[in-house]
Amino acid sequence: MTKLIQTGVILLFLVFSGFKTSDDIKISVAIAHGECGDLGYVIKSGYDSSAIYYKEAKTAAQRKFSNSKRVSVEKNGYSGNEGNYLVIIKTRMKGYNGCDMTSYGIGFGTNFNDAEDDAVSNLKTMNWNWSKSKHGYSVTYKKQY
Repeated sequence: MTKLIQTGVILLFLVFSGFKTSDDIKISVAIAHGECGDLGYVIKSGYDSSAIYYKEAKTAAQRKFSNSKRVSVEKNGYSGNEGNYLVIIKTRMKGYNGCDMTSYGIGFGTNFNDAEDDAVSNLKTMNWNWSKSKHGYSVTYKKQY
């Protein structure tokens, strides 16, 4: 009887240890850049190695935005480290060459407000001329993983 209980406990442990939690998710966001700002983004996520989603996001963005000058993976994160909320913001402003341009900011957080704050910080890092008070932004994507 004791062996049966021990076997049952071991089986339960093995079954439940195989389940993934939201803390295990890896997220990669690739942005396609054009002549006049960002063209768009692609999100890839899952439970495998973050290197897989980095490559998948970059490849998908290159295919989707074939007219892009370059594609960069701006966030390649493990949501457990930064929080499992993702927010992407977008702004429109005049570029250095006078054209109307779009820029994106990507943020993670332990809640939507923190993720949005991180996205604002990311946008400012990516575009030094951008100012929240002068140019504003809109939330284009938000998700809890």
